[in-house]
Amino acid sequence: MPIPPATRAVTEPPRRLFVAVPLGATTRQAIERHLARLGPLPGRLVPSANWHVTLRFLGDVDARGEAALGRALDDAAWPAAFGMTFGRLGAFPTAARARVLWLGVDEGTAALCRLAALADGAAESAGLGSDGRFAAHLTLSRVRPGTPGDVRRLVDAAPGARIATTVSEVVLYESELGGGPARYAIRHRVVLATAERPG
Repeated sequence: MPIPPATRAVTEPPRRLFVAVPLGATTRQAIERHLARLGPLPGRLVPSANWHVTLRFLGDVDARGEAALGRALDDAAWPAAFGMTFGRLGAFPTAARARVLWLGVDEGTAALCRLAALADGAAESAGLGSDGRFAAHLTLSRVRPGTPGDVRRLVDAAPGARIATTVSEVVLYESELGGGPARYAIRHRVVLATAERPG
């Protein structure tokens, strides 16, 4: 016998989630100016409004898992805010056959690795499994398979960005796909404590 509509459980569809370090407007503008000096980048560009450093990709997560993850992120032993500097241009898997073009991190890598480990630990404690993979980078463009992906000349010639910024928060984002570039919505935010100045 069908269940009457009034008694059906109302469930939200899973959300496509990831944990990341966001970039402020000033940092994005500085990176835009740096990239403009390099000339057109190959591949499908990531809009600057979507730039972030991914700490942990989670994929589809239901409402219960998201709530547990939010609590775990709040309970994690996050470090104080710290400095980060973007540097060299690079590509995955290699510059000779690039599929992803990225901007690397010269300073602050160890601290970012700690954030990624904490985000991964929060996901594991929320029952979402452990990943353990992390590479500190900012994705700039994606090169489609079957298209020329040799960016060795570009990577070798590009000067280091030397763009400094401060990592002051960790954000849980929802990624909505379809109809153009991905759209990101903030689902949870953890603000890092201000670092104490030495007396």
